[in-house]
Amino acid sequence: MKKKIFLIILILIILTIASFFIWRFWPKEKTKTFDWQTYTNNERRFEFKYPEDWEIKIDPAFDKVIALEKIDLTQEKVSFPFGVEDEYIYPIYTIHFQAETEEYFKSLMADNNYNIQKIELGNFNVYQFKDATAPSSGSAIVTLLEKDGRYISVTYIAYAHSETHFKFEHIYDQILSTFKFID
Repeated sequence: MKKKIFLIILILIILTIASFFIWRFWPKEKTKTFDWQTYTNNERRFEFKYPEDWEIKIDPAFDKVIALEKIDLTQEKVSFPFGVEDEYIYPIYTIHFQAETEEYFKSLMADNNYNIQKIELGNFNVYQFKDATAPSSGSAIVTLLEKDGRYISVTYIAYAHSETHFKFEHIYDQILSTFKFID
């Protein structure tokens, strides 16, 4: 009888320890993108997925600029940085996709004022840096993507409270993880 109790306690201890290690070291679930919408740009030959509560906008003056925008109505309004004094808006989070030239790309890579880091993402060249000069409530995150002579910059900008500036950075990262150059 004592052997059975000892065996049951031993099994429970082993299961508890195994459960802890599975919980601690199992990959954390990221935002699921399988039900996101897909934007495809056939002219520039790229695509990415984005959440349905983000609005896609194409700048008619610059058809090469595509923006995803999220207005956060759950936060208090902030003063608008480019408007009339005392003009307040709900925080806006924007992700810009813009086709770039090889010259622009090379000039950024040669500029020592940016701490450009190479990151792993897909089967193309990816570089990322923070730009404190961006017109927003905090640093912009700029990601440069290059494949076979095609250059795209993807920039995260927010007009928000400084403490919530990076509220949707994880969405930015997830959108980047779905980015593909179309061959």
